[in-house]
Amino acid sequence: QAQGRASRLVDLLLALALADEARASLRLEPVDLATLAREVVLRCMPRADQAGVDLGAQGLDDGAPAEVRTNPALVEAMLTNLLDNALRYGRAAGRAPVITVELARGPNEWRLAVNDNGPGLKPAERRSLLQRWSQGAHGARLGEGAGLGLAIVARYADLLGARFELNDGPNGEGVCALIVFTPSA
Repeated sequence: QAQGRASRLVDLLLALALADEARASLRLEPVDLATLAREVVLRCMPRADQAGVDLGAQGLDDGAPAEVRTNPALVEAMLTNLLDNALRYGRAAGRAPVITVELARGPNEWRLAVNDNGPGLKPAERRSLLQRWSQGAHGARLGEGAGLGLAIVARYADLLGARFELNDGPNGEGVCALIVFTPSA
């Protein structure tokens, strides 16, 4: 287990280092967010099942293309990081854990969200978690993570011209980790 954590830390540090150098060589292409998100959700399903988490999706099978010009590898890495965080920290005492990946069309944008019904985050925590090496209270109590995952998501979103936000989850419960892609993204 310690070896796995060390390996994950090295991977995260490498991802941050590559992100810092990537802007000049970043290749953007048309990507269907629904297809990409569906693939990531299906890949995470066995881990969610094993952890007793109800992992679902909304808006991925609406039939309309959800196409943006972006980098598929970075979007996949962002979504994978967000699902990993939700699986680790999105559990609240007394409630069955539920995570939903949601894709929705807004005015001139696509909104890709990972919602959980866990303990949520205080507003000050939300800001600090976007910094490297910062962990929320729940993560610190669990003794997991290095405080890099959300910093990577924020950096990748910036590289792609997208916006990343941490908000209250649906009905004020848990967390909504939201990536907003605009036509220029």
